[in-house]
This record gives sequence, structure tokens and C-alpha cells, in this order.
Amino acid sequence: MFAMQYGFDFPSNFEMNDILARSADIGEKFNALPGLYHKAFLVGGRSQGHANRYTPFYLWQDMEGMTAFLESESFAAVSGHFGRPSVKRWNGIAFFEGAAVGSSPSFAVQETVVLDHDVDLAQVLETERKASAALVSNGALHTAFVGLDPERWELMRISLWLGRPERVDGRIFDVGYLSRPSQT
Repeated sequence: MFAMQYGFDFPSNFEMNDILARSADIGEKFNALPGLYHKAFLVGGRSQGHANRYTPFYLWQDMEGMTAFLESESFAAVSGHFGRPSVKRWNGIAFFEGAAVGSSPSFAVQETVVLDHDVDLAQVLETERKASAALVSNGALHTAFVGLDPERWELMRISLWLGRPERVDGRIFDVGYLSRPSQT
């Protein structure tokens, strides 16, 4: 698996419910993207020093699908509407489906961790795999992914949930819609 994400910040007076509504309106058309596992339309309201943010998160089964999307009319349209965004990518380290994978998640939790230069990378990645696997015991988990950005040496953890998780490390986002070609 490979992950990709871009995002747009909005002023504090911007009505983020408009973005949530738009996500529901256009989300289904992403079910036709070849190579896509899922696209989560993530919307975060202004909180804890964070700006209002729309930041779609994609999980790809292959690089070809990701590249084709970046060349597509859909990506050209979002770039034309908001400006061409910087796109972050991560190599998959861990991916797990939870008991709620057949349902529509309402929340996402995302966290970025900067790795120390002297860290034992193999040990850290194994620890991340075990921690992600442990999330599966929670019946509200939809999916969990951990990715590595080897350019910035950062880990990115993201998990999708049916309800708002009680304990949170990272930022919580509303999931406006979840496109799932693999499930259609």
C-alpha cells in the first residue's frame, strides 16, 4: 500500500460544513479510480492551534493508480479550484482492517512522528506494526495505516473509526465520505 495526501487551509470564518456536503456529493465518482483502496474526505475544524482544513487521504494499491490520478481531470479540477497543492506520499509500513471495515467511518485520527537520526529504523517499524495490529481489537476500528516518508524521515499514522475515539494521539478529522472502489 501507498498513501497520498494533500490539503487546503481555510479562514476561521469559513463554513466547513460546505466542504463536508461537497464531499458527499462528489465522493462516489472516486469509486471508479483504478488502483485506489480508498479515499477519505477529511475535514478538520479550527481547534488546538490548527486551521480549518480539508485534506483528502488516499490509500493506493499501486503506484500506477496514484500517478494516473495526479494526471487526471479530477486532480486538475481540484487544483483549478484551490490551487495546485503539495502532495505528500508515504510507503506502507503497516495496514490493518478492523471489524468495522464494512461500515462507513465518521472520524479519522492522524499523527506525524519525526524520527531521530540515530533511531534503529527496523526496531521502530516493527514496534509500529505491533501497535497498529493492537488497534484491531477495538470493534470501532475501520482501518489503520502507518506510512514512512524516507525523505523527511517521518512516520504518519492514520486510523479511521466509526465513532470518536476516547484516547487520541494526533488530530481528529470528520470523514465527510469514504470512496471505496475495492468494495464495489
